[in-house]
Amino acid sequence: KMATSVPGARPPASTVVLLDTSASMNQRTSQNLSLLDAAKAAIEHMVRRFPNERQHKFLLVTTRDGGTVESGWADSQAAFLQKVKNAVARDLTDLPAALTCCFDLLERGRGVNDIEYYAQGRQPWLVHEAASVWVLTDGCDMSNEGGLVPTPATGFLALPPSVAATSELFLDAFRWDQRVWMTVLRCPGCGGVQQDLIHNLGPASGVCDATGGKAQAVTGMRPLMQAVESLSARLVSHSVAVRFEPLDPACAADGNDDPPVPEPRAAAAVGAPGTGAPSSTALTFRPARLAAEPLQGWPIPEPFLMSDSTPALPRRAAVPTVGYRLQLLPEGADVGIDALLPDVYEVEECAVTALLRAEARNNPRAVLQLFVRGSSSAPLLPHEQALAPPIGESFGILRVAGGPGGMNGP
Repeated sequence: KMATSVPGARPPASTVVLLDTSASMNQRTSQNLSLLDAAKAAIEHMVRRFPNERQHKFLLVTTRDGGTVESGWADSQAAFLQKVKNAVARDLTDLPAALTCCFDLLERGRGVNDIEYYAQGRQPWLVHEAASVWVLTDGCDMSNEGGLVPTPATGFLALPPSVAATSELFLDAFRWDQRVWMTVLRCPGCGGVQQDLIHNLGPASGVCDATGGKAQAVTGMRPLMQAVESLSARLVSHSVAVRFEPLDPACAADGNDDPPVPEPRAAAAVGAPGTGAPSSTALTFRPARLAAEPLQGWPIPEPFLMSDSTPALPRRAAVPTVGYRLQLLPEGADVGIDALLPDVYEVEECAVTALLRAEARNNPRAVLQLFVRGSSSAPLLPHEQALAPPIGESFGILRVAGGPGGMNGP
């Protein structure tokens, strides 16, 4: 089971490698390698790209017994790689429990770093390290001691409840600065791979979408190594995840940006692509001012208001939902925005950025105003009576890089 103590200080970049050690990983590829051997080669290639152990540490978790820590934060790279070589494929594919184990391990070191300021807004500048979970699996059906793990008709993957100390304050097992990357090994033993298998990444890939990560299927050793090269740059990216929600149906992006319904539950439901589950995109914090200037001061508002009569902090989603509305930036507004010393973030390409770029081609002053539902107690306007909770006041804008102000970000 999950280790009760994983000693060692956490460096600026931490990656939990979740290795699928189910018996199906013993199947052979056309190169006479087992899928487990291919996964081991990919892990070794990734670790060799980060020789500085003080800047990037790796932790190894297998699917044995629903998530077992094989190598901790305090182990050296040599000890980590030896544990990888010693891994054998004779277990079950209990990915939900193993993923929760990975999130709990990341949260154990994260909880003492004062990253979260509850009821004071989300503050991305407090994230000083890149935390990731890299899953290597064959994409077969999941199983545990009770048999096959059924996939609900909605396609949602149910994660077991977290045992972290801060789990009572969140609806999800993960946090907004933890991204999940999944490499699905679809290497055939002979012949080619059916196209439906390449595009079917399984319900576990929904965790990647929910955290702003990505799932990718590979069909051979060369694509696998190319995927490792591409992923190595993302593992050191300091970013947080947000979900975008269109407030005006007329400007809804061509993507799946529906917000989740926050309800207390014993297991966090994480959806797979194409099932109506919310997907997330990443915000990368980029210092855009001089070193002598302050780098913080504009948090993302909370979706609730606190008062003296509030009995306890309400549970909130790990990934904040930000609403957007298309607006035209008035003339001369650039000077006023720059005078406020705004925090600047870069937004990864997604359906919302594609919508904004299309609007900016027609009018360079087109921006997206950003809101958080429930962040204000101001009375509703007549056209907002149908919105519940109220969208509140705008706290930022999203604009195209090179446009008015020169950057995109809230």
